[in-house]
Amino acid sequence: MNNTTDPGLFINDYEKYLYTKILEIRKYFTSVNRDENYEKSLNILASSKKEIFDFFDNVIVNHEDESIKKNRLELLQMLCKTFDNYINFSSIESL
Repeated sequence: MNNTTDPGLFINDYEKYLYTKILEIRKYFTSVNRDENYEKSLNILASSKKEIFDFFDNVIVNHEDESIKKNRLELLQMLCKTFDNYINFSSIESL
């Protein structure tokens, strides 16, 4: 997958909401130095919780239509890459 999420293939609002939230997060981080305000940056990322939960509660990722399935997987990859770009989870120590 090469992150070619196509909003035209979304068939429900939960896909659209998640996609919009990802774009909002990316817009925020491209307009600010993430080292400037850690608390605000974490709050921006955490604000996606509702859209993520709603997506998984209401969307079947492995749709029978292969193009919709692929698009949903690319949307999730886009989400993961967005978080990976702004938080280094590997540096968080386990308890």
